[in-house]
Amino acid sequence: MATKKKPAKKTSVQKIKTPSDKLHVREVEATERGRTVKYYRVQGYLPDGTRCRKRFKTLAEAEGELAVLRVKVTNENTAINTVNTPLSREQVRDAEGAINRLRGRYTLAEAVEYFLLHYAEPEEVQPLHQALRDFLDARERAGVRARSLVQLESTVSAFVNWYTLDQLPDTFASDLRLARAAVPEGKAHHPRVVLKNLEAITSDFPRPAVHHVTSSDVVRFLQTIRTKDGQAAASRKTWNNYRADLHAFFAWTADRQRRWIRENPVTAVDKFKDGRGVPTSLSVKQAQQLMNYVAGYEGGKMVRFFALALFAGLRPGPDGELYKLARHADLPKLLDLARGVIHVQPEVSKTHQYRQVIIRPNLKAWLTGYPGEILPTNHDRMLKHIRTKFHLGHDVLRHTFFSMHVAAFKSVGEAAIEGGNTESVVKRHYLNLSSYTDGKEFWAIHPPAAT
Repeated sequence: MATKKKPAKKTSVQKIKTPSDKLHVREVEATERGRTVKYYRVQGYLPDGTRCRKRFKTLAEAEGELAVLRVKVTNENTAINTVNTPLSREQVRDAEGAINRLRGRYTLAEAVEYFLLHYAEPEEVQPLHQALRDFLDARERAGVRARSLVQLESTVSAFVNWYTLDQLPDTFASDLRLARAAVPEGKAHHPRVVLKNLEAITSDFPRPAVHHVTSSDVVRFLQTIRTKDGQAAASRKTWNNYRADLHAFFAWTADRQRRWIRENPVTAVDKFKDGRGVPTSLSVKQAQQLMNYVAGYEGGKMVRFFALALFAGLRPGPDGELYKLARHADLPKLLDLARGVIHVQPEVSKTHQYRQVIIRPNLKAWLTGYPGEILPTNHDRMLKHIRTKFHLGHDVLRHTFFSMHVAAFKSVGEAAIEGGNTESVVKRHYLNLSSYTDGKEFWAIHPPAAT
């Protein structure tokens, strides 16, 4: 009698969606002894390589077993070592945190060795805000121009205020929120105003020291600089200007006389290469129109100022050479019309070096035809009016002097000597900006009555 073969076992396997790993649950449909059965199987491999296949009637039972096995696998993969150590719990946690931050790139010993070789506590721990005051006092005693001092204070104090807020510990979060809430509308994130309000709430918040600042801190601050409307990042030129001011401050703090910081953190900060364009200068026609208007405006009170700025190239800023000359006690001697020369003394010159500027015939005609003060009463108002009317930039008159001087007299060296600049700068920025004809006509611009 022939033996009846058992029917083939048919199996349908469906994987249950679980987190991807070596252990998982599968739903199985199989035909056993002529009938269809359904069950759930936990299968996969354990860490030691052992294969696991366990069968359960319900999904809940299978998932329960899967959870147990996963806990077992996690415990086996996580090495918790019991070590006798004199370290405190906080020190052990610090070590664990440091190792995690190194992410396997370096050992903790290597990191500590590098730190000890490259870091040294300053001889004197100096608070950042106090260092700023000392720096500005030192710059003022050194004779730095008032305008430059204002710029330095604006830039460095902005950094000090921003950095102080940035370094506040979490314990001051509630006080900081109160300080921001008290800030007038539109200035909710102004560091100086926020710090002032914070100081009114609590005066014991920590003040960072100079040596705490790093290059990355400086970069983060520079990235916060915005345009005046706050809509876009500041220009490359603004970035470079801020960087230069901060570099000067930290270089001073790192000087061997102080050593409040080991290295200047700004040195490693990138400086944008943003070459200057062609300097803006006036054409002969524009210069003539300007001087004709000044001659008839307010009785010609501002003629001497504009003539000296345009035809002598004196720096016209509020703290520049022209203002210093106008207020000098020996003005008649310095403005020597008889000998046809302007003596720019070291205390007047921006470079603190004596130089002479030739008083050419047209400049002499303007100076003698319009006697009076270089800076008359209400000169600020009149100067603003004229600059606005003719759209005059800060140094456009001085730029015009250089370009017309080189065009007419063909000597970069003489232009540099009279203007108090270097030959390389004059050659790079002013050579061939104007033609010989332009130069000749420029130095022939005389007062209206003399034409």
